[in-house]
Amino acid sequence: APAPPPPPPATQAAWDSFEATVVGPAPTEAVRRALLPLRLITSLHDGQDLRYDLLTAAPSGAIEVDDETLLALSEDTDDAVLNRQRSLGLLGGYSAYDIHVSSRLYPLQLMAGWTCLLRRRMPLFGPSHVVIGASFDLSKHICLDLDTGQVLIGGLQRERLAPVSALPLARPGGTGDTGALLAWLGEYASRLSAGEFGAADLVPLSPITRGISLMPRAGLRCATAVTRGIEVAASAVHAHEHGSVIYSLRIRILKEGEAGYEDPSQRGYDTAQLRSRHWIIRSAGRVPEEVRGPGVIGKYPLLQVGGWRDDEQDRSGNVRPGKECQGAFVYQSMSEPNDSFEGQLLFVPGSLVEPTGPPFPVTVARFPLVRGSDEWAF
Repeated sequence: APAPPPPPPATQAAWDSFEATVVGPAPTEAVRRALLPLRLITSLHDGQDLRYDLLTAAPSGAIEVDDETLLALSEDTDDAVLNRQRSLGLLGGYSAYDIHVSSRLYPLQLMAGWTCLLRRRMPLFGPSHVVIGASFDLSKHICLDLDTGQVLIGGLQRERLAPVSALPLARPGGTGDTGALLAWLGEYASRLSAGEFGAADLVPLSPITRGISLMPRAGLRCATAVTRGIEVAASAVHAHEHGSVIYSLRIRILKEGEAGYEDPSQRGYDTAQLRSRHWIIRSAGRVPEEVRGPGVIGKYPLLQVGGWRDDEQDRSGNVRPGKECQGAFVYQSMSEPNDSFEGQLLFVPGSLVEPTGPPFPVTVARFPLVRGSDEWAF
């Protein structure tokens, strides 16, 4: 299902109601300056109009909807549409294991509703913070601090994880900074335009989760290596709200015409299958942590030009042939925010059952896990 069209601009009445709800009847001049970028944005489009978000907010008490209207909204919306809307957040997302984030830009009604609810129910939710967007499950919040104008990223675990600045830590900011939100959105738009962020299945092999992925495809947080025609493109994104880093390895055999391509006679195989992994995780002042194991998350992809076969280990420990898949094999996992990650993947030419030569290592180039002081957060 396509994404719903953007809603119309917010009316003056809607803005006045929002301001009165989250600020009060007499906002200071600094607060008014902090709100200016948000007023500008909502004067173009009032956030995202997603039925899923209304049906989540109403039962939670974030907005008031009478039972009859709520029932009509529920009955009028197909479950498949609601499931699809979970991943349509305009501000991007990512996934690993049981984490699935897709942050939407809220309309004023939901900004005010969730802000008031979180102020009541979360003692550590800042009284000057306004929720301008969040993941579909509220695990991640994107907030505007009315005291400073800064953009903050946090979540439901504020007792353990304090919100972080979304802008580079070295960037100066002051009371009522009107530039922070626009600068942050501008940087995000630039990365979308440059292809660093883009459309992808947030959960691999799950087309219903297709949305804007915050997993970098270019830039300093990426590293790519090619070994005997197999490309491994690696990158990571900080999931600040979970205190973790989510990283991705995209593995494929290069096609003819691509840099690094080798034909089957040069690389020594037609197909190659993953057998094992070896990770090296580095952190300052500590001995590097090394992790070795068979396959990745129980999978043993059999690579071929243009795609791969999704072979998996069964409960008996045997590797069973899986379905044929197109594109790159994507492995996503989590780590603590250490300094860097690198390693090797051991592949068998041919297949595990019918090898056509000795195993060979494929390089996973080193890529950063830590967030630098000059880096943005999304």
